[in-house]
Amino acid sequence: MKFRIYNCISLFVSLFALCPSLLAQNVLSKSANMIKTDSLLFKNVCYFDPGLSGENVVWDFSDYLHSEGSYPVIFNLDSVDVYTSIEDQQQVRYYLESDTLFNYEIESPLKHEVFPEPLFKMKYPCCYGDSITRPFMGYGFYSGDHPYVEKGISTVVADAYGSIILSNKDSLKNVLRVYSLKSSSICMDDPSNNPDPDKMRQIIEERYDWYARGCRYPVFTS
Repeated sequence: MKFRIYNCISLFVSLFALCPSLLAQNVLSKSANMIKTDSLLFKNVCYFDPGLSGENVVWDFSDYLHSEGSYPVIFNLDSVDVYTSIEDQQQVRYYLESDTLFNYEIESPLKHEVFPEPLFKMKYPCCYGDSITRPFMGYGFYSGDHPYVEKGISTVVADAYGSIILSNKDSLKNVLRVYSLKSSSICMDDPSNNPDPDKMRQIIEERYDWYARGCRYPVFTS
């Protein structure tokens, strides 16, 4: 399994200019944090333990900021409330339904998956302590001609807030961390939508995003 964490160089360059008046309340809102048409440069850094959940947590990232290369991420607004992110030859498509963001399609050279029951990503506003779990179902093709079906649940929890230490001089206050868990079962090479449970393989994907107040995108992702 490949672990990766990255921070957005463009955010770090202007981070303190963008966030001089961080508010004490830790809330993600649709107007301030919903993705929009953008082009960002992300930097890979070493993987590290995401740390504890809870209130007033201090995350010391000062020893983990050495660059291991960078890559661009592009966000496009295709039409009203329909978005596409392009990263490392993979396109992920989202739509916004009222105050809720869903992932409905993933396309890359390796696989193409659509979600008739979409994958829940975020509900706005999102405040510390919020927790939402929703089922999803997807199907598609892997390596060109291998059909597969995926069923599971997606959970998003605003599980911690606090501050991030960047160095002995710089830190970020009022940071909200959002934990995402995708737990699913996948059946390969079965074209039906009701595969044999004995053929299903369990997949767990975890993600942590740290949001600084006043910055649209996460300043760190694990």
